[in-house]
Amino acid sequence: MSRCLNGACRCGGDARPLDTFTAQAIAGYLRYRHRRWPRTANPHLIVTRLTCNGLSPADPGTVKRWLKGVATPARLRQSRLLDEAIASGGDPLILATMFGLAAQTSSRYTDATRDSPIDPRSPQPQGADTSARR
Repeated sequence: MSRCLNGACRCGGDARPLDTFTAQAIAGYLRYRHRRWPRTANPHLIVTRLTCNGLSPADPGTVKRWLKGVATPARLRQSRLLDEAIASGGDPLILATMFGLAAQTSSRYTDATRDSPIDPRSPQPQGADTSARR
């Protein structure tokens, strides 16, 4: 599985950069996956006992069942988009590249963070520690 390595993930032929948390989470999952199914040729990131012997992706309902009661995939994506919009300092180009968004969509997310109390572009009181925000 070489689609997600070195801080980037290949999706549809494009390399998408990953934030540190996501890259570490994927690396941990890939270690688990390799221990659980060391001989699988399945090229997909998510592999289950039903897909480990073939090449098909996991059923979309699988991740929804894993997250039931915690979050939905859509909510997780929205959360990641907003977090990255804040971490990038509101740079829509970084967000568009990372998530494969259209310019208008990327701008909507970065615009939504402008009034955020944790917006890194907001003026900070002198002596304020902003290191915990990044």
